[in-house]
Amino acid sequence: MSHSEQNDNADGSDIRIAVVDDHEMFRAGVIATLQPDFDIVGQAGDVEGAIEMIAQTKPDVVLLACAWRRGWWRYGNPHPFAPALP
Repeated sequence: MSHSEQNDNADGSDIRIAVVDDHEMFRAGVIATLQPDFDIVGQAGDVEGAIEMIAQTKPDVVLLACAWRRGWWRYGNPHPFAPALP
């Protein structure tokens, strides 16, 4: 990305963010705080919803705050969207 392109996106508006948290009120607050400056592409309150939403929206950044004990371990990889490592 050129320096001029970086300056065009200085406000963060082109950064696509997904918010995942099991507390609805917290998610709403995070989204309300970020929305003026970033493109919020999705939100989810549980593991299954997060996986589906992330696969559909393909965000640049995922703000993730879900307890491991509630399900991420079931997918066998702590980072289900991370590329496979050799």
